[in-house]
Amino acid sequence: MIKMSRLALFSMALLIPSLAWASGDIRVLPAGIVAPGFGDSILQNPATLAYTPGTDLELLYTPTTTYTGNVAWANSTYGIGGGYTQTNYPGSAYMTQDAYGAFGYRNGNFGIGGDYTLPVGTSYSGAGELAVGANFGNGKETNYALVFNNLGSFGSLGSFGTLSAGVGYIEPKKFNLELNLTLPPFATGFFASGSTYSLLAAGCIYAGSFGFGFTASYSYSFPTSGSSSPSYTSSTLYLPLSYTAAVSFQPDKFPTLSARFLGSGITFAMDFLL
Repeated sequence: MIKMSRLALFSMALLIPSLAWASGDIRVLPAGIVAPGFGDSILQNPATLAYTPGTDLELLYTPTTTYTGNVAWANSTYGIGGGYTQTNYPGSAYMTQDAYGAFGYRNGNFGIGGDYTLPVGTSYSGAGELAVGANFGNGKETNYALVFNNLGSFGSLGSFGTLSAGVGYIEPKKFNLELNLTLPPFATGFFASGSTYSLLAAGCIYAGSFGFGFTASYSYSFPTSGSSSPSYTSSTLYLPLSYTAAVSFQPDKFPTLSARFLGSGITFAMDFLL
């Protein structure tokens, strides 16, 4: 399974109703590549792993289709994470199973990281996929990020790689806003027939025990051969609403409840943040 399907897993994370143990500055709401949730950063931008000291054990379940387990740990310099996901296709014996690992390193206002995804199931076999990310900023106020996805296996960089760039503003425990742009695959060409550009805006607001997050995405494709007009995808608005049942003066002891929805789909998750 190439990394494009792994990117779909990112989107799946945007619709997670979850149970989490609150822990300081660890973000529990999803966003883009500049300020992803701690567990999401394993596959979204591993360079941000070391920006969130702590530990996250995450279990996700999409009814009848997907099972995922992630674990991430970081101090203020290094971060590591990994996980496994299985996707079933109702009515078919076909399934995909992937294992992945990530590493992030931070030195002051710069972070760099990479992750590798490897198919491990019997229904699909193939080379793994490599991604590399970078983060510029101190995790507060204005930050910038770059992520190269779909780079192929080690020693054989693929031609279907994509580049995403993001800029965001972060006020820990208050809010984070960002804008991401994903360019077409390198092999397609930036202005070639069928080339697609994707724009994503994300934001999270935290007010006491409550949090609200949103993600809106829009894609534009250049005309394909024989077509005289560009192709537009419908803009999609995600409205993940997060609220916590934890008592604010004891955030490490009580569970935080949040709900994230995307269209008609829903994924349940349980995060233990330490």
